[in-house]
Amino acid sequence: MLMPQRPRSLWSRLGPILLIAMTLSFMDKANSVTVISPRITVLDVSPTDNITTGTAVSIRVEGTAHGQASARINGVPRTIVLKEVQDGIYEADYTIRSADKLPQGASVVAALRIGKRSTTSTLPGGLSVAGLPAVATPAVSTGPVITRFVSTPVTRIEPGVDLTFAVEGSPKARVAIKIPGVARELTMEEVAPGRYEASYTVRQSDRLAVDARATARLTLAGKTAESTLSYALTGTPAASTAADAAIAPLPLKITSHEANATVPSGPVTVSGTSLPGAAIDVSVVANASFGGLGLNQNLLKERVEADSKGNFSFQFRPPVAVKGVRYDITLSGYKGAQTGSTTLSLTQKK
Repeated sequence: MLMPQRPRSLWSRLGPILLIAMTLSFMDKANSVTVISPRITVLDVSPTDNITTGTAVSIRVEGTAHGQASARINGVPRTIVLKEVQDGIYEADYTIRSADKLPQGASVVAALRIGKRSTTSTLPGGLSVAGLPAVATPAVSTGPVITRFVSTPVTRIEPGVDLTFAVEGSPKARVAIKIPGVARELTMEEVAPGRYEASYTVRQSDRLAVDARATARLTLAGKTAESTLSYALTGTPAASTAADAAIAPLPLKITSHEANATVPSGPVTVSGTSLPGAAIDVSVVANASFGGLGLNQNLLKERVEADSKGNFSFQFRPPVAVKGVRYDITLSGYKGAQTGSTTLSLTQKK
């Protein structure tokens, strides 16, 4: 004869929720981290007059500390990376080269990035140029534009190889990449105003040719602009495109865990690959949901550096292992003008 089941006690139903809440509350007090939106308070450029070949231009940015600062000068085909010399103070010097083609009133735009958040500031009035060939002012575009489309060349095309792309053009647009031999289009993310990035891991079912050239399509207000890579995915950029390739997205991949993998109790070690010497900002957030109650807390926020072979690793330890808790990992890396990011979610197995 079946015996009637005893109703579950209030503790048996709410116990897991209270345990999670108490654990994350303790973690909040011990390891609270606030998500910071970067801000630029000062952009100083010197000199700004009589700029000519050989002029050393000093750029100084003041703003939120511990970010990644860079600057672009109109007519200079490269991104200038600024170094944080003090907390919140970033500096760099750039000498104008004969190959640079600065127009009169060349704009200087500084960018400051923390994680996936970024902000920009433009120097009022730009630079007064002397002694450089005049550059005609382009006609005002009535539609979307792509000013740069680059990728990081790879040595081979095979399953597991990561392809990374970057597009610069009209901001607040939808950008997709078509890779010959790949069934679906790749959607890009706008990581800064007018800059889009994406990565794709080659699959067994893909049929990519060694001379494949990807095409980017930018759509804004019903109008479209397209650009095709000037070099193959496995090729070496020609001299005219080498500067573009230098700002291609930074390769960044987690190799120790698959997406949505489960982890046992105790410390969790995560490893991956990037370019040798790349700096990688790590963020780990614990997320739990029980009975409609959502809880989250920062577990780790640190910076690691890839070794001479491009390998890196970091470790985090949940204070209490509770089955079902999700750990969201965000990596933001940079080396020189190259930046890249990736994410991974892991689940507590108990």
